[in-house]
Amino acid sequence: MEGGIVRKKSGGGARALPKGRAVDPQALAEVRALLGKEPRRRDLLIEHLHRIQDRYGHISAAHIVALAREMNLSHTEVFEVATFYHHFDVVKEGETPPPALSVRVCDSLSCELAGARRLIEDLKQALGTGVDGITDQPALGENVMVTNMHGLHGDSMSDSAFLSMLALARDLPRVLRNQSRHTWERFPSRLLKGKTVGILGVGAIAADLAPKCKMFGMTVAGISSAKREVAGFDRMYVRGELEQAVRDLDYLILLVPYTSETRGIVSAQVLSAMKPTSYLINLARGGIVDEHALIKALKEDKIAGAALDVFATEPLPEDHPFWGMENVIVTAHLGGFHDQYAEQALPTVEENVRKFLAGDTKNMINVVRHPKGV
Repeated sequence: MEGGIVRKKSGGGARALPKGRAVDPQALAEVRALLGKEPRRRDLLIEHLHRIQDRYGHISAAHIVALAREMNLSHTEVFEVATFYHHFDVVKEGETPPPALSVRVCDSLSCELAGARRLIEDLKQALGTGVDGITDQPALGENVMVTNMHGLHGDSMSDSAFLSMLALARDLPRVLRNQSRHTWERFPSRLLKGKTVGILGVGAIAADLAPKCKMFGMTVAGISSAKREVAGFDRMYVRGELEQAVRDLDYLILLVPYTSETRGIVSAQVLSAMKPTSYLINLARGGIVDEHALIKALKEDKIAGAALDVFATEPLPEDHPFWGMENVIVTAHLGGFHDQYAEQALPTVEENVRKFLAGDTKNMINVVRHPKGV
């Protein structure tokens, strides 16, 4: 999820395609001034939309067309991205822009907001669990408090893990290829019952997932930073034993946070230790896996396949090998994103903002980084 906002309610923002394709010279000059020397790459589109939103409080049709011209994209593509994320306010020409935002809550440091300077300088509320995209930014000041949504993703991430395991076990990509070709082909699937699943990263999500795996008749192994007994797990390993742990696994699910210790932890050596019938499922962060080694392992059938929801570079470049590999399922970082997310997340957002503004930072929820000296 790119981010979200808490703002005054308005009568509803207009959502309609910009009319015409003529580029407004003033809008083009404004877009160029905002982008400055920043690259005009497609993967930076959301960041550039943030710049317009944060400068003007909304995104006009003229700005959409101008940004499309500047980035060599179709204005329809830019419009679709802008309207997909609810924290962008897209308005038609001549209509009244929405009220000014009061508080922005995001997991991207490209979100800046005039009019809420204290919150921008002192508080970042991530709408996900991982905060590596926030805390590792040089621009983040020492006095910024960072909080996250720890404990919110158990159901959605467990659903995603089972979606991945079942899709791989029943070779869903093959089924969909056959459907697109109008080909009737029957082949045996693999049962989850009796299989062994390993979960790298034993936190709140894993604690939710492990008992569900047991209900499917699976053996569950956990790999954690420290060896400990955890309910729902049949055996536990420490990270240093990862190569040993993966040897007997049918599925390796990655849920571990992205840190300097876990960067590239699923290495060529780990992949080589896995069974040729095993599958890798990454729901954590792309940087946890050596993607070059994974591509090689998949091409050489060192492992049977992979379901990948996260990548070292996001969005995944159009020419990336993963897109064309028949033994890979690619999803667009959807693991923790679901239809009830806003209603589940907003109580935490409201509580943290309320306590922050009242100076009651000691009782804020899910604080992962305190300001320096606090």
